[in-house]
Amino acid sequence: MKKICIIVPILVCLLCISVFVYKKIVPMYVDTYSLEGDYVPSLRKVLKETKKVSLYKANKKNGIYTKKYVYEKQKNVLKDLTTYTNYLIQMEQFEVLQDYDLKDENMKEIYLGKQSHVDSTKIILVEITYTEDTITILLTKKKGSFLK
Repeated sequence: MKKICIIVPILVCLLCISVFVYKKIVPMYVDTYSLEGDYVPSLRKVLKETKKVSLYKANKKNGIYTKKYVYEKQKNVLKDLTTYTNYLIQMEQFEVLQDYDLKDENMKEIYLGKQSHVDSTKIILVEITYTEDTITILLTKKKGSFLK
């Protein structure tokens, strides 16, 4: 009986830890991308659709904080990206860092950026890469500034 009393709480604890780790690795539905106090509306929030994250990675190294979200099996990539990038530019004051054309078959990257609201010595970069059915959003927060 003593063994069961000890083993059951340990198993429950391990189950809770594994669920927590799984949720941290793959947040299935994300409304906001958080970067150390700065927030960027997610693809899901802007499009008001159920967009499921299939891969999520976060990293912090040498003062550079990155988060990567991958959305696979998407149906309207170009339409979704048009809506999403226009929202970030018009409503969230992101700047286009490199001209892009969603209709150009050779161009599959979009670069946007803005100054951090939390730390004026840092910038937020949004790099979007895409294929006909996948959208990858890489967010980076690092030291820097935009010259006006």
